[in-house]
Amino acid sequence: MQQHIEEVQRYVEDRKEDVVNFLKELVRIPSPVGRELKVQKHIQRRLSSMGLDVDLFEADLEALRNHPGHTPVDIREHIEIKGRPNVAGTLKGSGGGRSLILAAHVDHLPVGSRELWKHDPFAGEIDAGRMYGRGVANDKAGIAIMVTSLEAILQCGLEPKGNIVLISALGGRDFSEGESGGLLACAAKGYRADAALYLHPHEASTGLGEIAIASMGALNFKMPRTSRVQARSVS
Repeated sequence: MQQHIEEVQRYVEDRKEDVVNFLKELVRIPSPVGRELKVQKHIQRRLSSMGLDVDLFEADLEALRNHPGHTPVDIREHIEIKGRPNVAGTLKGSGGGRSLILAAHVDHLPVGSRELWKHDPFAGEIDAGRMYGRGVANDKAGIAIMVTSLEAILQCGLEPKGNIVLISALGGRDFSEGESGGLLACAAKGYRADAALYLHPHEASTGLGEIAIASMGALNFKMPRTSRVQARSVS
C-alpha cells in the first residue's frame, strides 16, 4: 500500500503544473450562483475523458422539498434550477472494496467591485506562489484536487476495488443545500458511499492539511421582526 501511495505522490509532483493549469481552467470560467452550466460541462468532458460514467443532471426541487434532509430557507431572490446541473462521475471498482465519494461545489460568491482586485478575478494569476481568482479556494481547488487525484491513480495503473464517485455540485450556501439542489439532490438520486470527503480548502488556513471527521454544515436562522424597539438607559 505504501508503495502505491508513494508512486501516486511522485506522479502528482512530477505533473504539478498540470494540476495548477486545470485549476486555472476552472477559475477562468465564471460560475456565480445561477450560472454554473458552462463550467459543469467543462468538468463533464474532463471526467468522460478519464473513462468515468458521467451523469449531468438538474435537481428536482419539488421532490427535494419532501426529503427529510431538506432545509427550507426564506430568501428574497429566487434562482431557477433550470440550466444549473450537478455533475457526478462514477468509476466502477473491480469488486470487493468499499466505495468513496469525493465532492466539492462549483459555484462562487460575487466578484464585487473590480477596483478592489489586484488581479483579474477570472485570470487565475499566480503571484508569489499564490493563485488569485474568484472561487480558487471556495471551491474550485476542491474540484481540481479530486479530479487530478483520481487521474493520477488511474495513470499509475492502479484499480480501486470499490466504486469512486466524483461530484461537482451546486453549493449555494446562502440558499441551503436543499433549495439549491446540490449535494442533497445527488444523495436523493442515489449517489451514496461507505465514506465521503467534502474537499473545501477555504475553511482553514492550512487548506486540506486539516481534515475534520464530521461537519454540522451551514446553520440558517431568522431574526424576528419587532414593531417597536425599547431603549433603556443604565446609570
